[in-house]
Amino acid sequence: MKNLIIGKILGVYLLVVLSVMIITVAVGSATTDKILEQSIRDEVRGEILRDPKIVSRLKDPQDLQGYIQIQIKERLKALSLDKPWWRPERLGKSLFNTLTFQFGKALFIRSNGGSSSVKEIILEVLPRTIILFYPATFVTVIIGLSLGLYIGRRPGYLLDKFIRIGTVISASFPTWWIGMIAILLFSFQLREWTGGAFYLPARATPVISDPNFFTLAYHMILPFSVLVLISVAPWAYVVKSLVISISQENFVLHAKAKGVPERSILFRHILRTASPPIILSILLSLNGAFSGAIITELVFDWPGMGRLFWEAISAFDWPVVLGLVYIYTLMFVSIMLVMDLIRGWLDPTQRGGE
Repeated sequence: MKNLIIGKILGVYLLVVLSVMIITVAVGSATTDKILEQSIRDEVRGEILRDPKIVSRLKDPQDLQGYIQIQIKERLKALSLDKPWWRPERLGKSLFNTLTFQFGKALFIRSNGGSSSVKEIILEVLPRTIILFYPATFVTVIIGLSLGLYIGRRPGYLLDKFIRIGTVISASFPTWWIGMIAILLFSFQLREWTGGAFYLPARATPVISDPNFFTLAYHMILPFSVLVLISVAPWAYVVKSLVISISQENFVLHAKAKGVPERSILFRHILRTASPPIILSILLSLNGAFSGAIITELVFDWPGMGRLFWEAISAFDWPVVLGLVYIYTLMFVSIMLVMDLIRGWLDPTQRGGE
């Protein structure tokens, strides 16, 4: 029964991945084919006209143009561009190459080393997104969990009121707006106030040319702090609500009546009961970190996947877009799959199909 349930879950998520990729291929393939076809025409024409042997052999302009067209057709046929994208052989090949991480060559974008391989371009920026968003999510969870457990036992105190205000602010203002305010204050105003002696960099692009850890950490301070501050209050509020709700349960009241120490009640009863939604919230936060990476990385000029996504869309470099969509979809599906498995493991009513 467990194998059957896991098989159904895997089947559903595989269908999701295939559907997303088919839609993505359908949206961009027609325009991409035109760009590639024109690029091949220019490339073949340039190669032939620069070859003195061919030009001297084909002195008649019509013969030369005919030879050029024949070479263009052969090159297009070799790349299967002589058939529409929706033909089963082309669509199947595109999906197979994408699913096996064979994204091909980028049309316009290049890696720092000059490579046009989409895989190399994505692998170059992927660690930068992970190193910013995952530690920020981890720190947010630790601080939010600690604050939530603390104010959950002391509702109505001053800290609780600050958390409520912070939650409202976080829900009311988008991360990019708060990021711009932080840049204005700590990059420009702080530089003016200190006479240029101290300020936080508004742009993170220099981390590309200098792999030094301290330089990286220095450029991460502002985006990292904004990501943590904007998310701590909602996390603390959710954990506080869970603690208060579970504290009213009969098993907790019974433990208090028996004289069980408060610390033991908090960790052995309340926190253990609250662990399933907390773990699921952590996984959702990890997924949400990548979802919000595009605008956040644009605001702070962080050279990660989000900024690459924007550049690829702006330049209509569809092979890069296709590769990024697949990576994002794969991450989302992987996190959702882990969530389903953890929920089934933590929830006794879902074990064994009960």
